[in-house]
Amino acid sequence: MMCAQDTDARIALDHPSLSHVPAGPDSLKAEERVLAFLAADAAAGRAADVKLDWAHLPAAQHAAGMEALLQNHILVGFPRTINALAAVHEVGVSASAGAAWALEDVGSDAGAAGRAALREVYAGKYDRLRARMASLHPLLDRFMEEHAYGRVIARGGALSLRMRELCTVHPRFLVLTPVSGASPRSEPTSSGC
Repeated sequence: MMCAQDTDARIALDHPSLSHVPAGPDSLKAEERVLAFLAADAAAGRAADVKLDWAHLPAAQHAAGMEALLQNHILVGFPRTINALAAVHEVGVSASAGAAWALEDVGSDAGAAGRAALREVYAGKYDRLRARMASLHPLLDRFMEEHAYGRVIARGGALSLRMRELCTVHPRFLVLTPVSGASPRSEPTSSGC
């Protein structure tokens, strides 16, 4: 008899990209790779690929997939996040995923939660990162700490900090990612993206 975990792994392993993308590290399961594809395709604005990724994401991972999409707003904005969420709803979201959606309010702890997450992620580069952000604009540093890391990245829920970071898509990735069959650009656009 096949257990649900085996079925979940098979659903993810059937994703077409896993057959032609180099294998990831052994520490990354197939469904975690599909989560990373999902976040990247959503960030690139590829709704058809988001739907394909979602179809290969096991229902048990739907809450994690929704978290990965939701956190994209901090780097790629609300329009692409909204479009990706609409695309997965067209495919279908597991009813059990809704139970996992935490409407957490970290309140006054957002700064502390953000600092802790930033320290864990950036370790020895933390002080330099904070100084750089503050030098660009003091509110940028505060937004990074309180919102991006305090309210989004450090959130509990269906994704670990490790997976949240793996699913965080840097805008420079979009420069190298083909959209609708176009070849990837090697230079940033004039807007700096």
